[in-house]
Amino acid sequence: FQWTKKGGEEAIWVRTNMPSMASRMIERFMDDLAPIYGSVFTEEELVAQIAFYRTAVGRSVAAKTISLSMASQEVETAAMTNLLEEFESKYCARFDCGEAEQTGAKPSGR
Repeated sequence: FQWTKKGGEEAIWVRTNMPSMASRMIERFMDDLAPIYGSVFTEEELVAQIAFYRTAVGRSVAAKTISLSMASQEVETAAMTNLLEEFESKYCARFDCGEAEQTGAKPSGR
């Protein structure tokens, strides 16, 4: 971010405003996730998960799950990128995509 290289007023503004913005985002995120968890897990399962995550092993699993999720997302992104590149290459070899499509330009709105 550009503001990280600057000091003064911009840095003060970021430090003043970002915490409350992040808190609101997390609150909305949790509100959005609650019904999903409620539809997937029973109350008994949720209570058991809470008890587990309060243990030392549960906290360790939670910390490792974050790292695992980030690594999995990187693998998924690479796999999807490769798939789309292969698809585009083979599709454009079969059908004339024209220069705009092959360079990643956006369609004209058709």
